[in-house]
Amino acid sequence: MKAQRLDIITTLLQIIIETILCFLPIEEATRTSILSREWRYKWTTIPMLVFLEDSVKEPNEERRLSSQKQMSDLECVRRYKDMRCKLFYAIYQVLLLHQGPIQEFTLMTMNAPDTCFEIDQIILHLSRNHTV
Repeated sequence: MKAQRLDIITTLLQIIIETILCFLPIEEATRTSILSREWRYKWTTIPMLVFLEDSVKEPNEERRLSSQKQMSDLECVRRYKDMRCKLFYAIYQVLLLHQGPIQEFTLMTMNAPDTCFEIDQIILHLSRNHTV
């Protein structure tokens, strides 16, 4: 029978693990779920959620955009909307799986118009279900 080996980090208290995960970008914190069964849902309890618009860009997106200097306005709008949809989908997925209190929620570098129903929905959800 194979003995179960735990690493030093897994044996830390949950509050310490949450603190460590808070220092990671949210996409990196969620990726810790593939480490082991013990880590599958550890990220779901972190109390500080920070979302960056840049995190939904593809790795080569910046290089590709700089090489296409004469992109049409329609293409620019389409790419912006696509990126925005990816960002809000990621936020909704995290909020759906999140357990426990959310003490801080940050959405950075979002170029949203004056009215943005997605942000309104997120604020409504957070105000009903969490102490932010």
